[in-house]
Amino acid sequence: MGAYERARPLNADGLFHLSMLLRTAGALDDALATAQQILEADPDHLLGLQAAAEASAELGRGAEATSYYRHIVDVYTPQMARQLAEYLEHPSTTDNLLNVAEAFLAAR
Repeated sequence: MGAYERARPLNADGLFHLSMLLRTAGALDDALATAQQILEADPDHLLGLQAAAEASAELGRGAEATSYYRHIVDVYTPQMARQLAEYLEHPSTTDNLLNVAEAFLAAR
């Protein structure tokens, strides 16, 4: 994580990776804050929404996670059409993201 901190400012992909690392380390508030930095620059960014949704869910903030997952469902198709490099570089995340969001919402 130190390398990511030293490399600031990070682009959306770097912030996504940092958020995932922070989440894995149990620093959930920091993971959420990092994901929100992505969303400040691009409120519809799928990786930012996914990272924020997961951190919110793990923090026990169900309503917040639900809001992020709903937003994913709303913007998924037009966002994927943008073919952003970070979307194309993370197919294991982006290809399944709509299903994950819909499953989360169906369970609510």
